[in-house]
Amino acid sequence: MKENVVEKAVRYFNECDLDRLVECWHDDIIVYNLKENTVIAKGKALMKELTMEECENKDEIIFVENTIEIGNLYIILKKSDKDKKDLSICEVENDLIKRVWAVEE
Repeated sequence: MKENVVEKAVRYFNECDLDRLVECWHDDIIVYNLKENTVIAKGKALMKELTMEECENKDEIIFVENTIEIGNLYIILKKSDKDKKDLSICEVENDLIKRVWAVEE
C-alpha cells in the first residue's frame, strides 16, 4: 500500500528529517488545536522552527495506528511508544498538507 503524504510526514518527524518533512507541507500550512479552537502555527517557516525544537527535545516515537481518508481529508490516529494518543485531521491539497486540526492527550 502506498504511503500517503501524512504518513510520510509522521515518518520524517520520527527520523527528525526536517528537510523532507517540510516538503510535505503547503507554504500556507495552518495547524489548529482542535480542543481550544486556536491556531498553533501558521506558515512553513514557523512550523519548521517549532518542529526543530520538538525534534531536539523528542523522547518518543509516533506510530500511525489508523488512517481514514475522506476526499482530501485524512483522519489519523497516532500513538507514541509511551502510550500517548493523538488525533489529527489533515487537509491535503496537491499532495501537500495544508491544514491540520490536532488533539493531543
